Amino acid sequence: MSTVDPLKRTRQDDAFDGTQAAADRPHLLDQDVLTDAHTGKVPSNDTSTTSLPQTEISTRPRPLVPLDPAYVRKREEALALANEILRQRCAQKLDRLNE
Repeated sequence: MSTVDPLKRTRQDDAFDGTQAAADRPHLLDQDVLTDAHTGKVPSNDTSTTSLPQTEISTRPRPLVPLDPAYVRKREEALALANEILRQRCAQKLDRLNE
């Protein structure tokens, strides 16, 4: 005799046997609910998110903060050194390949 774990049941199982068990499991959502959630619509009877403040994501870039000239100079020197090291390594590898 096989039994079905109620947590592993699907919406199709509920539709097949005619029960309303899917309504008791909020993780089984239909496409309309998923679409509404994706677009930010909240059903009027859902109180789980009404207590949270509505935040808006800004698409404007943050203003640039002027960098310390000493930091910029040090960073440029480090990048120039790294560039020279990589150039030498590439030259060595090319020489080995040509041998």
